[in-house]
Amino acid sequence: MGRRTHSLLLSAEQNYNIAKKKDLVSADYNEDGVVDLKSEYVFAHAYYASSFDKGGKTSYMEDITRAFLDGRKLITSANGEKLTDAQRSELMGYVAIISENWQKVIAESVFKYAGSTYKSLVALEDVNNDDLAKEFSKYMKYWGELKGFSMALQVGKDNIGESATKLNRMIGFGPMLMDETQIVGIDSKGNYVMDKIYSMNDAKLHMLKIQKLMIDEFGVEARSNDMLADMADLASKIGTSESAEND
Repeated sequence: MGRRTHSLLLSAEQNYNIAKKKDLVSADYNEDGVVDLKSEYVFAHAYYASSFDKGGKTSYMEDITRAFLDGRKLITSANGEKLTDAQRSELMGYVAIISENWQKVIAESVFKYAGSTYKSLVALEDVNNDDLAKEFSKYMKYWGELKGFSMALQVGKDNIGESATKLNRMIGFGPMLMDETQIVGIDSKGNYVMDKIYSMNDAKLHMLKIQKLMIDEFGVEARSNDMLADMADLASKIGTSESAEND
């Protein structure tokens, strides 16, 4: 997961700030003047877990880290002997805690970047030419983060079924461009095929539906960049759009 051995002694805010290189004093647990990247730093999903936990609604990093440590303690206590049925059952309980919370961290990230992508799509509608390149770059970054985390959500131990189908359809093969075209396939020569299959408003609504999907299917609680308050108004503007109705 990429968390430090002393992370349980620190707050979510401290863990997050270590990942952002804003609090390396807290990272240096043994006070030797340097930060050990193996045991004193925060990477990857541990960073995202702490970023959500600092809002006070979740405890993903603490729950996952504690389950890892308790599981390792249980395995060590067997002294190399075969685990009993009771020990295996207890160990699988720790595995379940890790798996469920880790999946939620990824789902929270999908929720977050769906909100970021939505806000960028809104901004692109009114951006002036001088700021277009900068705003479009931000949009591409957020869409890429959304796509990456949505794919990560699909390669866990559980088949998320229809939720994966919905995610792939609403996110698409590539981001919608300013002329409302996007990648719809690849031709026989390996070239991308571009087409317009729905509007910018539909694309925005898809982002909000993705946020709702993360709540309904994965129970996300931190909900960074929650833009669901815009859903009803946006849906009314689209009306009977086939894309909006069927996703």
